[in-house]
Amino acid sequence: MLTRYKITLKDKSITLKEWLTNNYLGKTNIHKLNELKAFSNQNGVINLDYKLRNNEFIYINFSLLEDNTSIKGYEYSLSILYEDDNIIAIDKNKGILIHSDGNTIETLLNAIIFYLHNKYDDSFIRPVHRIDYETSGVVVFAKNIFAYNYLTYQMENQLIEKEYLAYVTGYLANDGVCELFISKDRHNSKKYVGFKKEKNNAITRYKVLKHTNTRTLLKINILTGKPHQIRVTMAYLKRPIVGDKLYGNDQSKTMYLLSNMIRFILFDRKVEIKSKKDINYL
Repeated sequence: MLTRYKITLKDKSITLKEWLTNNYLGKTNIHKLNELKAFSNQNGVINLDYKLRNNEFIYINFSLLEDNTSIKGYEYSLSILYEDDNIIAIDKNKGILIHSDGNTIETLLNAIIFYLHNKYDDSFIRPVHRIDYETSGVVVFAKNIFAYNYLTYQMENQLIEKEYLAYVTGYLANDGVCELFISKDRHNSKKYVGFKKEKNNAITRYKVLKHTNTRTLLKINILTGKPHQIRVTMAYLKRPIVGDKLYGNDQSKTMYLLSNMIRFILFDRKVEIKSKKDINYL
């Protein structure tokens, strides 16, 4: 996949290598792409010492590094919220894995590859973040290693805003922030446990939106990205997610947890992607 980037320089001229490094592409991949002659502009191939000019376009041929042509796709109806040369965002249904567990090919990642095969796009896909099998809503995938590294850096430094909606069981009176240490449950390989520790690794902020007779609707922002973070946190607060059979005892057929919105910067451009699903009708 040949991807175009517009160069925006604030002050001084910099080299291609400096620009790539400043945008979090790793040294190994920079070196590999350069050896493969994957960098070019309108005049042809350029090397890492090339001095970039403001507002010029450069091109990176990521297919020389990696592609999806050897990966088997999975035919599945996708709800695509956003797509460009760097990312694709899907409005995920419950009941499908993000990527394979080692045995399953019926995954969202393979469904995207099937979709790309049909439009002759050989982009190598990676999930930028993950939501659980039972969770619905926005999931973002990177279409090349450059976008993946750029967004992963933001994820690791808590620069990406992720908003969830959830119905929890019972009455939760006030907004709050819960900090926990989340780790694997030694007694159940499918579960995680949350507890207070001197150095916590999971921060969850929640805001009460409304109450019903038996439930509370919350807007939730996670400032970290630990497995099952929201589910573990709500169970710790004695208000498990409605329909969460792993961490609660509610027998609803659906788990009412929606990845509602994600907001981030992608190469100097603000991107906000919102689910089209309604938390009341999951």
